Amino acid sequence: MPIAAFFDWDGTLSADGQTVASDTVNAIHALQQGGNAAILCTGRATGLIPDTAKAIGIIIGFDGLVAAAGAFVRLGEKQLFRRYLPPEQIPALIAHFLADGQTCVLEGETQMYVLNDTAGRFPASWTPLASPEEFASRFPGHIVSKLTLHGPMSAATDALLSASYTIIRHPTYAEILPKGCGKAAGMGMMLKALGLGPADSWAFGDSYNDVDMLAAAGVGVAMGNAPDGVKAHADRITASADRGGVAIALRELLGG
Repeated sequence: MPIAAFFDWDGTLSADGQTVASDTVNAIHALQQGGNAAILCTGRATGLIPDTAKAIGIIIGFDGLVAAAGAFVRLGEKQLFRRYLPPEQIPALIAHFLADGQTCVLEGETQMYVLNDTAGRFPASWTPLASPEEFASRFPGHIVSKLTLHGPMSAATDALLSASYTIIRHPTYAEILPKGCGKAAGMGMMLKALGLGPADSWAFGDSYNDVDMLAAAGVGVAMGNAPDGVKAHADRITASADRGGVAIALRELLGG
């Protein structure tokens, strides 16, 4: 039975978010040459995947894409799943966070939007917004796959939003997704389309949005640079991304 391998981008395939070591590219090619599938499975919305990653993806020849932490799923040229935050809910959603002075990033399929970036830490190419209402008035119909909150979320807001959205909590930020989305859910859709089951999957990741995927896969591989809270959900621990951890693990799993 063939294997479908799911690879996170930042901190897994790419140590710097831009490049992938040639040894890792060669290891993925070896995986594919054995009749197996290689899937890019990233928390980034499609509008945030860097051009370098797209170029490397063409070189690797990924068989499919899970983006926005599971809100966007594509196998080859076939769209399997696409869910986004309802536009009419976005102003009220981000108002919860702006009231506490937090920075909000709206990750779209083609464009990025940021509110309250007082520290100026996000790229100038991202569209700044002065208020939640400005998004609705200036960009009607624009798709937002997820919202990223930079700063602590109050327990009250967490409890309020958890009923209607998927929340992935990180130490310094949180990802807000349409309810039911997640990397494991996206992986499940991809496996079904490929005629495979969870036992036929390998997953590689380093972050908290990879936890469900690592736990659901037949073999979950955490990177050496992953926090202990992520490693606890993996079956294997490999070297860090900057030491070629994906290539090392693939050679071990393929028996090479």
